[in-house]
Amino acid sequence: MHPILLDLPAWGIRLRAAETMVQASVIGVIACTLLFAWALERQSPRRVLPAMLVLAVVVLVGGRIHYVLNHWMAYSGQVLRAFMVWKGQFHIPGGMIALVLATPFVCRRFGIPTGKLADALAPAVGIGIVIARIGCLLQGCCYGDFCEGAWCMTFPAGSQAHELHWRTAHVVQDARASLPVHPLQLYFAAAGALIAAASLLLSRAKRYDGQVALLAMLVFSASSFGLEFLRNDFPPRRYWGSWPQLAWTTGAMTAASVMALAWAEVRHWRSARRTVAAPLLVSR
Repeated sequence: MHPILLDLPAWGIRLRAAETMVQASVIGVIACTLLFAWALERQSPRRVLPAMLVLAVVVLVGGRIHYVLNHWMAYSGQVLRAFMVWKGQFHIPGGMIALVLATPFVCRRFGIPTGKLADALAPAVGIGIVIARIGCLLQGCCYGDFCEGAWCMTFPAGSQAHELHWRTAHVVQDARASLPVHPLQLYFAAAGALIAAASLLLSRAKRYDGQVALLAMLVFSASSFGLEFLRNDFPPRRYWGSWPQLAWTTGAMTAASVMALAWAEVRHWRSARRTVAAPLLVSR
């Protein structure tokens, strides 16, 4: 665990792992999308770049708003801290929701086909998730619940996991490490890698624009929903009934992804039928 990547007090520079890797992931998504948009979708980078810069801001703001809404008590009396996107924490599902909602409007504004850009975004977003989750691992946040498998991880003294385990009397204060927990950060990173790899493979074989993006969103939502139940139940985690708020959010995203994909498949099937039927009608 390396929560501080770079510390230069004389220059006033202190780079925290989680925030720095989130910012790096946004830069990576922009760069990768420009590459994929050119290589896979034949879209001009001059048209895509300004749209990507706008969407990058949207993702950061959406992820930040989602985090603040889940931890609003931490900002009581310090409201301005909630607006410090450059040095705050984020929730990736919030950023993804903002991205999905904003992409059609941004594409229309810059004259870019929404489905083509969304498909080019899919592998880039997967790569961005991997980078961001490595930042979570270095920071020691977003860790999982107790685990007994050989793959489970312990976090050193001073980490969030160690402090929680000490405060809940699972370890003594001077213990050198926390108890073994699920390496949830790596699970999320693996899901991101799957999204990136599958999106690249499907890009050449897709049947219509937007299919890759819809499948990628379904994988992201479903994996995030399932993994949310392995997250450590730390305070002040918010619950809506018996489920944590993030589980409700990702569950709703999964349901919406299934419905959107089903609608797109039906629409493509009907379009294909009309295309096949048209020559028959003409020949008659």
